[in-house]
Amino acid sequence: MCGMAIMINTVFEEHHDVPPAIALQLDNAAPNHNILVLAFAGLYCMEGVTEQFRVRFELENHAHDVYDAPRT
Repeated sequence: MCGMAIMINTVFEEHHDVPPAIALQLDNAAPNHNILVLAFAGLYCMEGVTEQFRVRFELENHAHDVYDAPRT
């Protein structure tokens, strides 16, 4: 969640604006699947910082699951 704020604040600092639509893609890790991530994204819309905020998750068993798995 903190990473989302850092990303958006960095965009604002470098470009002096925030895009009207933000799409964030997260991995399928359990910490990303909670109400705080969605509420945090929703606050950006409610406060008028951005018009649309989309959060997407990788499919289960995507490439990271294969490449990051311990080798036996």
